[in-house]
Amino acid sequence: VDAFDASQFKISNGEFLEFVRAGGYREQRFWGGDGWGWRTFRNAKWPTFWCSVGPSNLHQYRLRTVHDIVPMPWSWPAEVNAHEAMAYCNWRTEQADDPSRSYRLVTEGEHMRIREACGPAPASVLSDSGADLASKGVNLNLAHGSPSPVDAESQRALAAGETPPPFGDPMGNVWEWCADDFHPLDGFKVHPLYDECA
Repeated sequence: VDAFDASQFKISNGEFLEFVRAGGYREQRFWGGDGWGWRTFRNAKWPTFWCSVGPSNLHQYRLRTVHDIVPMPWSWPAEVNAHEAMAYCNWRTEQADDPSRSYRLVTEGEHMRIREACGPAPASVLSDSGADLASKGVNLNLAHGSPSPVDAESQRALAAGETPPPFGDPMGNVWEWCADDFHPLDGFKVHPLYDECA
């Protein structure tokens, strides 16, 4: 994997709000062809799980979670689809002070390097319960039932007198989008619940 820069934390709802406020969902230039097709078909104006609670020009939102609609947790990671994530990166590139700096999704190989930089995996999703994982600062296996702040692991480490990892949440909290295409192993079959992916 060639050298690359990556943000320390996942993009938060608060950071993604800047893209929404700037009209990112109205600007075709930030979206690829398929992305713009999805955006226009869905008439999306903000992420799917955001609920507008006031005049749309005020950008006041709540978040729809599994069981409730809650005040917007601006420090939680933005839960968006790949089209939205790539449009955000394109918008962020346009906002950069340094014209040579570009933003994009990481590749799977880069994502693995980020995980390696944070040390050995602190848990096994196959053997640890959600409660065990939560005690290790990992949000997997329904450890919390919802995302946690993007800097939660760093804050936990600091409170324990430990050195925070170089990247927050290298594994867990929300699904990760990578720039490269999915290449399944031999014999892979799409689960029936994901039939739209077949």
